[in-house]
Amino acid sequence: MEERRDGLLRLCRAMANHWALALVVWGLVVLLLAAPASRFDSLATTGDLRFLPENAASRQAERAFSKAFDKDLLRSLIVICVRRTTREAGLTSAEEFGDQVENRKSDFDFIDDDLRPMLEEIVHRSTDVPAGQQTVTTFSDKLLGPLLNSEDGQASLAVLELPYDFRDPRNAQLVGDIEDLLYADRNFRRIIPPGLEITLSGTAPVGRDRDLASQNGLFRIQLALLLVSIALLLGFFRAPLLAFVALVTAAVSVVATLGTAVCLQDWAGVNVARALPSLVQTVTVGLALVCSVYLIARYRNRLASGDSCAEATAQALRGGGLALLKAASLPAAACIMLSLTTHQRFAETGQVLLLGLLFAVLTAVSLLPSLLRIFEAKIFWPRVPVDDPAIANNWTSHSGLGERFLPADWTPRLRRRMAGLMSARPGRFASVSFVTLCVFSLLGLWNYSHLNYGLLADLPAESRSSTGSQAVRSHFPPGALGPTTVLLVNESQNFLRDPAIELLQDVSDAMYAERDRLGLRDVFSVAYPLGMTEAGRAKQQELEASLSGPPALQAARRAGMRARVVKQYVGDQPPQGKHVTRINLMFEHDPFDPDSIRLLNHNLRVLQAVVDDLIPGQTTLHAFGSTPAIRDMAQTVGRDQLWVLAGTLLLVLGLLSWYVRQPVVVMPLLGFHLLTAIASLGITAATFWLFDGEFAGIDWKARTLLFSVLLGVSPALSFLLLERTRREQQTAGPVRGVLKALVKHGGDDVGAGLILAITSAALLFGSLTTLRQLGFGLAFGMLIDTFLVRMVLLPSYLILLERELFGRYSPWLAQRLGASYWKAQADSVEKLSA
Repeated sequence: MEERRDGLLRLCRAMANHWALALVVWGLVVLLLAAPASRFDSLATTGDLRFLPENAASRQAERAFSKAFDKDLLRSLIVICVRRTTREAGLTSAEEFGDQVENRKSDFDFIDDDLRPMLEEIVHRSTDVPAGQQTVTTFSDKLLGPLLNSEDGQASLAVLELPYDFRDPRNAQLVGDIEDLLYADRNFRRIIPPGLEITLSGTAPVGRDRDLASQNGLFRIQLALLLVSIALLLGFFRAPLLAFVALVTAAVSVVATLGTAVCLQDWAGVNVARALPSLVQTVTVGLALVCSVYLIARYRNRLASGDSCAEATAQALRGGGLALLKAASLPAAACIMLSLTTHQRFAETGQVLLLGLLFAVLTAVSLLPSLLRIFEAKIFWPRVPVDDPAIANNWTSHSGLGERFLPADWTPRLRRRMAGLMSARPGRFASVSFVTLCVFSLLGLWNYSHLNYGLLADLPAESRSSTGSQAVRSHFPPGALGPTTVLLVNESQNFLRDPAIELLQDVSDAMYAERDRLGLRDVFSVAYPLGMTEAGRAKQQELEASLSGPPALQAARRAGMRARVVKQYVGDQPPQGKHVTRINLMFEHDPFDPDSIRLLNHNLRVLQAVVDDLIPGQTTLHAFGSTPAIRDMAQTVGRDQLWVLAGTLLLVLGLLSWYVRQPVVVMPLLGFHLLTAIASLGITAATFWLFDGEFAGIDWKARTLLFSVLLGVSPALSFLLLERTRREQQTAGPVRGVLKALVKHGGDDVGAGLILAITSAALLFGSLTTLRQLGFGLAFGMLIDTFLVRMVLLPSYLILLERELFGRYSPWLAQRLGASYWKAQADSVEKLSA
């Protein structure tokens, strides 16, 4: 043991003496990684964001569609809503004007003669679609056109179907060009009929607006993070040079993290496109600052005890470096569990967070000591006296602004007062704090499954896609925004033939007859291409009646219309296409509503029973669309949440038990931190419900990331407090050691907790609801953990444990799990000193 300690001390002294080499190495790292780091934000906010694993049911349905249909799967939409709400009859038509109004174009003529050609020109210019090919569907389309006019007659849609994912960068330019046409092109604005309103919506504009909001919010988060970090460090150290050194250390760790992540993607194919840049930067800065504060506190104490600057640096590294590495292994375990999830967004965020933790610790134990050696004692200016701090007993001055109004030792006095009360009534302190934590946790359990999977709920209400979606919802059923497509695969049926189509008609009739019980609004199939509502059947009859002309011409037109219907609903990719057809189910609810997920599962069970009863042979169902994808998302996130929670708790429990070797302390401590995470989730849900009139639940990403960060970082800070307690108990005894650690080191622990809480609160300046919820939850969780768990509950519990908390079992527990460990540590120290 003594040889190992001496070897560690020699290594620390070598690092302290060769500080210039560390500066050169980190300087080269920054030069090499600065350019890749600048690309991280763009990589992390664009690209294919299909997060679901390959074995998800909706992904399997998409592959089945691609095998049967000779066309691209619809992945995103651009929807232009043209509406007139100031007129009861709604949109105007050419028949209403007649010959009385000259030089006045009707609303429907404007849509077909002006809007659609201009949109198609933009599509042909921005994509690979050849000129002349129709890409925009409007009311004039013979098959789908009637579905694009609202029942109230006040709105009509122009739809662009895109084969790219809703946040694919190829959509962004197209959406931007269409937006410029609708809102910035003066020539186009002049030809819009007076009083006509045009809005832009669809999944592609939503994806584009999410990227813009993420990028704009990221700048605000970075600025807020910089300002709060400077304010925190100046307030904590009251020394500009110390604040500068800690800030440089944090900045270098962020640059190294982001640059390494981009290089791993470029060179090794490790994707970072789904990592959250705001969370990564915030957590990395917070961890780097906490590590810096921890080592600077040790460095300051060694200087105050009389060591030289070089020796103080080496001793701070030897005493704090190992403890810091042990503490860092706890959040590393949480990051590892997060990186092993099946959901790609979580997995890649966990990988980059692991990089951030690694560089936060590396910069703290190598770069920070080098910067301390540059300035030596002058780094504490203006709190350093003229004489040598190594021989000065009162080497720090007390001249802060706050000390002009408060006593210089007011915070230690407050902690001493609290320690005295805690020593007198530990049971009361422990019970009150524990009950408070449990009450907050009940609120978290109540909201644990109240998650939001909607696309629009994450966007600012003033974004164009949000206002456009509200316009569409005010005229069309909520379920029309994302019908569910169900593929029917039956090898014994040819759905191109009339007998099979008649069977599908029976299936559609059976489903529509149970629409009230199933929560269905409409059913579309090859037998009912315009739906089964009264309005849909009327439109279908009008369409058939419009096929006028001689009998031969009518037959040809009907055959052409039938061919379009069949191509829309029956596969055409040999050899499987003719055995595959699809049915579209439109629910009463929004496709992202939790009720739609419940209704989807019920409808699929009923549809399977109806199909088995009416269609001979074995029929397999595959569902895809917004609601099936959200259902698979909910299942995947639920499994990942349990995996992350159970795995993190087990890993952290094993590491803490190995480090502390007191299960009677470690297990309740981990329970306290779990209650803290649940409580922070509940308080976050209650706060956003209170201030957000349209609160739809905690974002699905925020819950998993909140638990991962809190269950990794909070036990790490508690471990550092237990290490300080162990050192004090070696000289002051079990109970007095707990109280002395609270008085002597409580300020540093509170400072670390405040740093993590306030840096996490920088996420509140983001534009996306996910980041605001996550930032609030992390900040509140860190505050609960700092002031309730580590300052009150944990010390009270340790005191009660030493004072026979468990009655007649306490001596046995203390001997097996408690005091024996501390006594062994004290004996080893006495032997070494002898």
